[in-house]
Amino acid sequence: MQLKKLKFTNFRNLDLKYEPGPRFNVILGKNGRGKSNFLDGIQLLSNGKSFKGFNNADNLNFNSDLNYARIEALLESDEATNLATIFIKNSERSFSHKYTINDKPTLSSRFLYRLKTILFTPESLELLIGSPDARRSELDELISVFDKDFAQAVRQYSFVMRSRNRLLIKIKAGYASRDQLTYWNERLINIGSEIILKRNAYLKEIIPSLTKTSENLFVNFGKGEFNIKYISPLTTSKNKIEVQFSEKLEGDFSREVAIGRTMFGPHRDDLEFSLSGRNLHVFGSRGEQRLATMIFKIASYEYMTELYGTKIILLLDDILSELDKPNKSRLIEYVEKTEAQIFFTLANKADLPKSIMNESKLLEL
Repeated sequence: MQLKKLKFTNFRNLDLKYEPGPRFNVILGKNGRGKSNFLDGIQLLSNGKSFKGFNNADNLNFNSDLNYARIEALLESDEATNLATIFIKNSERSFSHKYTINDKPTLSSRFLYRLKTILFTPESLELLIGSPDARRSELDELISVFDKDFAQAVRQYSFVMRSRNRLLIKIKAGYASRDQLTYWNERLINIGSEIILKRNAYLKEIIPSLTKTSENLFVNFGKGEFNIKYISPLTTSKNKIEVQFSEKLEGDFSREVAIGRTMFGPHRDDLEFSLSGRNLHVFGSRGEQRLATMIFKIASYEYMTELYGTKIILLLDDILSELDKPNKSRLIEYVEKTEAQIFFTLANKADLPKSIMNESKLLEL
């Protein structure tokens, strides 16, 4: 899988065309020149979400009279495909987001994850000290790259939970009855159970890749047994989870009505990273916590590449400046060995060795 062409039109501070090289692509520039916007545009083509947290309105250049922004790509995988995502300003307060495949409008469910990427950012390295929501989102994103049904389930679950929460508030106010929860409970249990089981299964399936990555790439870290555990009050037994989920909802009905919020489900779960039984969230150094996140992402890349036989595109947003010298060297050694197409953003050429720079296509912003 490779990006052959990229075009940004009125996208934030970018208006440019670029033909990526097959291996290393270095986006060079000072802060504020649009390096992260470049990778964020690629990510928007992949999963429809900005890793910078921008909304549709933020994607249009504020200094332009154009009422749209457009990102286009020519993706070469099993076949050549033209992808485009368009952000349209309908009025001062109304913005829409559209997708096209080969110049034909399409649904987001058919568009998303055709372009498969794994993103490394300075913020993503702080996964262990971040919120449970950030860890869940990271896991869901990795699974969704190749599992469209899972990605759809995550979107559906979010809608069901919001709808159920609104109904809980109405019940508290006396505008709805408990019987009206039946439908939403069934949907919540059905979709939520599927998400929990798939999350837990994925973490178990990547254990060999986690072990291999920690032992071969980060030698000192690999001296301990690195593990990632799924944390949930619900069982991960396929035969029991829906029954237990139902019991939790029934037993906690009064509390949920009182606070107007769904208290059980995959939106409340977490991941626990440990090294030889030591909880890295609590007892890990900052360096260990960052390494654990990096190993998790690299192991996911290795696992999915082997399972599906497709090289996922790697996006590294100013990540090298955040690593100490030994770990920077190990990461560089790793990416040199991969056959993936890789995009780096850098403020300083010196962050990459000449061996990579000599093989890179350079874009200066």
